[in-house]
Amino acid sequence: MQTLFPIENSFKKMCDASPLNKYFYEKYILFKHILLEDFYDLIREAKPGFTDHSHTHIKNVLNKINSLCSHKVNYEQYENSEYIKLFELYLLLMSVIFHDVAMIIEDRERHADLSKIINLFDSVILTDDEKEWIQKIVKCHQSKSKIEQIITIDNKMLMDFGIYPQFLASMLRLADELDESKSRANLIGIKTGKIPKKQLIYHDISKAFDGIRPVSSSQSIDIEISTQKHALFKKYKK
Repeated sequence: MQTLFPIENSFKKMCDASPLNKYFYEKYILFKHILLEDFYDLIREAKPGFTDHSHTHIKNVLNKINSLCSHKVNYEQYENSEYIKLFELYLLLMSVIFHDVAMIIEDRERHADLSKIINLFDSVILTDDEKEWIQKIVKCHQSKSKIEQIITIDNKMLMDFGIYPQFLASMLRLADELDESKSRANLIGIKTGKIPKKQLIYHDISKAFDGIRPVSSSQSIDIEISTQKHALFKKYKK
């Protein structure tokens, strides 16, 4: 049985409240199991020089989403405009578990392009509308992407239902960026010189962070950094 974060438990309760919505939770759990168990560890084989993008990273991002958004989730009042809607939470959680899976077949610059992976799944399981919005939200998680260019705010259907995909994309990007710590760096690879020079900067950045923790109660982010002086002046290959 999968261990759930509080925000996932709230999502389950939202879906359980209505037989029509129950399948959203069932689909999410199905895809979470498939992706984390069968897909993400393949990235280590496909991209051995990269920082950790395994199922551990996905769970860490879910944990960050929980810290960032749990105060905006109320399973008893999810129709209230102050809280994240059920379908919004579904899209957000699905986007988290899908956001790096394309690294199996794509390079770093294109790994936010989910089209080849997500279209492997039948439209009966994952509708075309769901695929479209998960792809757009995932595409935004790369820091070079401009969210407002990928997701415009003129989609009347979503606005009428109180769905704000730009907000969801922002939360995914922030949660992903907040998952930096020594655990993501390949320390053995760094010492043995097996990390490609173009990837070394990402490992060194991760290595410098002892932890990043969003604190919703104070609307702040706690950051712990420790590094050696010479590392601050290290030059990297472009």
